[in-house]
Amino acid sequence: MIVLSILLKRVVVATAKEIGVACGALTIVKLIETKEKLPSCRVAVVEVVVVVVVVVVVVVVVVVVELVVVIEVVVVELVVVVVVVVVVVVVVVKKSAFI
Repeated sequence: MIVLSILLKRVVVATAKEIGVACGALTIVKLIETKEKLPSCRVAVVEVVVVVVVVVVVVVVVVVVELVVVIEVVVVELVVVVVVVVVVVVVVVKKSAFI
């Protein structure tokens, strides 16, 4: 029973993380799609704001889910998720700057 409980908690945490990362990626894609409709001076501001909001939301979701669902907080998983999100954001912003 304990093993099943631990497995269920891990699945819930992993699902929440994937949803957070997917939402962040979708937000960035939508930003790039609407980039052409905005004046260039506003695009840079919107990009920075969206990137910051996405990173903060993903980190908060991961921390809250791990604190609520898992008794022992898995710091390594949190660090991996944050690093992946930051790398994706940096790559997308650099690519969109050249468009």
